[in-house]
Amino acid sequence: MIWPELQSIAEVSLERMLNTLPQQLLVVAAAWGLLKVLGRQSSRTRFAVWFLALVAMIGVMFASGFGGTGSAQGASAAVTVAGTWAVVAFSVWAVLAGAAIARLAAGLWRLRALRASCSAIDATALDPAVHRTIAEFSASRAVKVMTSEMVRVPAAIGFLKPIIVIPVWALRQLSAEELRIVLVHEHAHLRHWDDWTNLFQKFVRAVFFFHPAVWWIERKMSLEREMACDDVVLAETGNPRGYAQCLIAMLERNFPPRALAMAQAVVHRAQEATARLARILDRNRPAGTPGGVRRRR
Repeated sequence: MIWPELQSIAEVSLERMLNTLPQQLLVVAAAWGLLKVLGRQSSRTRFAVWFLALVAMIGVMFASGFGGTGSAQGASAAVTVAGTWAVVAFSVWAVLAGAAIARLAAGLWRLRALRASCSAIDATALDPAVHRTIAEFSASRAVKVMTSEMVRVPAAIGFLKPIIVIPVWALRQLSAEELRIVLVHEHAHLRHWDDWTNLFQKFVRAVFFFHPAVWWIERKMSLEREMACDDVVLAETGNPRGYAQCLIAMLERNFPPRALAMAQAVVHRAQEATARLARILDRNRPAGTPGGVRRRR
């Protein structure tokens, strides 16, 4: 026997998801059209537009509930879902969304384990330019720089106590300027609060795993986020070719060892890397904003 409360929740939730789909697609189209009208903009601006579009898509669905709920809303809805089918579909969604959220939570737990494996870096033992760069991070958002054997490429781990994790090999093999470039890029993520926006978009994708527009916007945001940090590095260094070479070295280190088993991920990563390199080497790209560290020549 289906509980009346569960049936009502399932019907209202599914009908709201289905009937707000045209408005959500309109939001995506409006964001895309706005960026086309604005022309060449910085990656930070493009990221902001896509982020607001994602928030608006979620807002549209919840805002639709203020006009009435229950049978009144169902009667005026363009699409209605029968009670039994609504419960079945809602149950499938709940299981899949729950699994996706559990996977996200497991990733956060692995970050906790990664943080525990990190050891502090003696900044005074580094090149003076690198040491000064680390010291100046506190001007925008305080962050510790640490090292770990568990990472293959540098990573910014944020939230309440942000850190930048540098692989052990990078401390040995990267030049002082390359290490400074890496630190500026990772700190730009934390300065822009990308740790929180990334968590938000991953949570939205987990809940709305069935929505193609959410996946599309999420990929756009991920790419523009990286490009925005690339812009910060270029504004600091003024050396696109040197930064491109450093990025290629990082990407080679991050290439999955079992590429055939992760073919889709490899293709997506290669496409993203190609887009980033093309933007870095584009002489007509919109200027970025320095990331709080004074540029040195």
